[in-house]
Amino acid sequence: MLRVDYKTKYGKLIIEQGQGENKKRFNIGIYGANCMAAFISRYTDTDGNKMAQVYTFFLDAAHAKRIAKGTSNGTLFGYDKVVRIELNLFYKEAKPLLMLLIKHGYKVKCYYKEVKH
Repeated sequence: MLRVDYKTKYGKLIIEQGQGENKKRFNIGIYGANCMAAFISRYTDTDGNKMAQVYTFFLDAAHAKRIAKGTSNGTLFGYDKVVRIELNLFYKEAKPLLMLLIKHGYKVKCYYKEVKH
């Protein structure tokens, strides 16, 4: 079972899905979890209910490699266009994720902002 720590937000991923008039942009939080990282979309539905949806997660680097190998285009995020990835390097757990994303060819904007829980 995936357990997400919503207090530990490593950063965000912005993706685009669709084309033309049907193109939509989504902000996805990158959270600490009982894995390397969990990518969670948090939103409010049409009835005003707060919702969360798992976009993806990486158990470890080997799991991410299998995900990329399983997609026809060899990427970690399928055919979704990655607009931006940001990571807060205050969290030591973000560094292995940074290395993984760079290895798979993604540009990552890094910053350091101390977070107090």
